[in-house]
Amino acid sequence: MVLSILVLYLPAPGIRGSGNGMLWYVGSHGFSWSSSVTTGLHAYHLHFNFSGILPNYYYHRAYGLQLRCLQE
Repeated sequence: MVLSILVLYLPAPGIRGSGNGMLWYVGSHGFSWSSSVTTGLHAYHLHFNFSGILPNYYYHRAYGLQLRCLQE
């Protein structure tokens, strides 16, 4: 029996602060915006780090999260 392990590598660019523009969590956390808005000021995002994936969290839309084109 042959065991195949697939590994997914995702960039971990961190997050840019909404007030001062400083970068946080670079190299250890990744954040990607969702297309779903929770309110006028907040939107869902995907948050991942070494521990796992944390879906369905939301941030103020002024934060600088990476954008990922998933489908054209």
